Amino acid sequence: MNGFELIAARMVLATSLTLSKTRVANYLAAHRQEALFASAQDPGAATGMSDATAIRKVRKLEFAGLDEMLRFLCRAMQDELALSNRMNRSVARIAAESANTLAALFDLNAATLKALRDPATPTDFCS
Repeated sequence: MNGFELIAARMVLATSLTLSKTRVANYLAAHRQEALFASAQDPGAATGMSDATAIRKVRKLEFAGLDEMLRFLCRAMQDELALSNRMNRSVARIAAESANTLAALFDLNAATLKALRDPATPTDFCS
């Protein structure tokens, strides 16, 4: 469970999921990276509630305030983006989807190496 899923789970467990709490949870899930740099105005404005209401919703998630929640999200995102964790998730996904995990991993790495070998041109990024 990543940090954003944990926040959503905390929200469900802390209280009944009202419409405003659902909006805060949806905002955090949909704007993961932006949420790391959010002020109380951002989730408040994005969800149609006041800054104070947004802070109250954060506190209902058992955080002391927005700063504590942002530090939690930052740690969660660091864990999620760590190379070893990404590799473990890739291997687990390939193992679940493929009858021959080793062959699938070789194919994936061969395709990655081929893509790295082929130089990118400006037309690859612009149409």
